[in-house]
Amino acid sequence: MVASARRWVGLLLATTVLLVLGWAMTATVDEGRQQFAAGSPEWEVAGTARWNTLSLGRRVLLPGALFFLLPEVGVSEVRHEPGHCTEYPPGSFPHLDYVAETRVYTFFRVPVRTFTVRCGGNYL
Repeated sequence: MVASARRWVGLLLATTVLLVLGWAMTATVDEGRQQFAAGSPEWEVAGTARWNTLSLGRRVLLPGALFFLLPEVGVSEVRHEPGHCTEYPPGSFPHLDYVAETRVYTFFRVPVRTFTVRCGGNYL
């Protein structure tokens, strides 16, 4: 009985250490805004795209249990594409001509999915 209890405690401890290490490695994902000048349109679009991917992507676009396993999103690219946004009328959001590429990471910085966020980071 004691050996069985020790085995369970060891398994629980190993699982806890593994989860903490996974989350710690994921915390080192670059959010992507640092590559742009603060206050620039690219910087603002990167922040908006990252937030929308975090909030919508976790709940809607990724299946069930993955919601809890996706702790971080990074912006890999922001580019200017005039005229691509037809979902919103001109002037409804700032920087509608920008598109961002975001990547969702899970434990141990494993990339799960890449999203193209259009219309200045407002349309996923």
